Amino acid sequence: MLRAIASVIIGYVVIVVWVIVTMTVAWLVLGQSFAFTEGTTEITTAWSVVAIVLGFVGAIIGGVTAAAIARSPTNRPVKVLAGLVLVLGLVEGVLYLVGGDDADTVEGEVVVEDEATGEVGEIGVMEAASKGEPPTWYLFTMPVVGLVGVLVGGGLLGSRTGGAASVPRASVDDA
Repeated sequence: MLRAIASVIIGYVVIVVWVIVTMTVAWLVLGQSFAFTEGTTEITTAWSVVAIVLGFVGAIIGGVTAAAIARSPTNRPVKVLAGLVLVLGLVEGVLYLVGGDDADTVEGEVVVEDEATGEVGEIGVMEAASKGEPPTWYLFTMPVVGLVGVLVGGGLLGSRTGGAASVPRASVDDA
């Protein structure tokens, strides 16, 4: 039981770390102009697609990790992780829709106003993660992509380690 719980937690941590690292690298390589529609904090479709691809890969890795740790013939921990990714993603999407944002635009550049000092400056990578305005379709696509990625990753490993999807080995009598 502890192994199954640990596999879900570690699988989720792997996904989060993957997404943070790869999205930071993507931001540094592709830049603000690729991520945002000019003069706004609206996330572009191209950036959303990059995020979906990176998120899918991260979910696959998380599913593989959970399956490897759990070593469960039922793959139940992978299914729990997939459900967790879906539910947390949908909750985050709903919370985003009911929340507000405090990013402003000045002279065609994406900026953030410091509420304490009133100063404005170009948005940084951490601010971009919190201030960016994704399209509504993205908010509800990403959790489903994560769910599918985790299940694919967990299934890929399960077929090699003797899990529920494994292929039986031939015996000496079959030869």
